[in-house]
Amino acid sequence: MKFVFALIFLLIGCGSRPIIPDKSNLVVTRETPAPECENMGNIIGRTMTVTGSKDSAVDDLKEQAANKGATHLQVHQFSDMGTAVTGTIFKCP
Repeated sequence: MKFVFALIFLLIGCGSRPIIPDKSNLVVTRETPAPECENMGNIIGRTMTVTGSKDSAVDDLKEQAANKGATHLQVHQFSDMGTAVTGTIFKCP
């Protein structure tokens, strides 16, 4: 009986998604992904500091995309100050 419970917990643990999504696997591009990719909508990345940079705005954008389960992020444009960036997220097979 203990073996059955151990096996169930092992299978559940191996098949679950991580609690914190990993943005390092996200594909970031300026090009539109393949047609079979599902468009999940537009998002805006922002930096909340006065000395914010484009890199921190893109990092915020990537975190949001990962949290929503996206696999691809198409970056569109930056704000004039570089503290915000817009993009579209996609889920590709």
